[in-house]
Amino acid sequence: MHTARSSQLLPLPTDNEETHETLSAVLQVLTSSKEQLQFLLVNDSEKNTVSFSCNTNLQFLSFFDVFCVDGTCKSVLKFFQLLKIHGLNNGHYVPFAFSLPANQHQACCEDVFRQTV
Repeated sequence: MHTARSSQLLPLPTDNEETHETLSAVLQVLTSSKEQLQFLLVNDSEKNTVSFSCNTNLQFLSFFDVFCVDGTCKSVLKFFQLLKIHGLNNGHYVPFAFSLPANQHQACCEDVFRQTV
């Protein structure tokens, strides 16, 4: 079963460059679909940053006055941090965008926030 399933999936990237190349390949497949939904907002190999959301989520997020940004800090994958942007809706925080910045430095997180929102 594992062999059959792994033959249908892309291999996991082994470094940052391969990660960005794989995401670009997946983006081409997704944008050729009927719905034309684009979930990959940023794939910046120069700054080593990736962001995911869709235009509907970003439009909905623009109505909120309060944002909550949460990150993984030290418990991370091999290459990226995880940064989530939530909006406060009816007393609940709802995730609207997910980003994978290269590090947890404030300048990097500010860049991600500017690129996403």
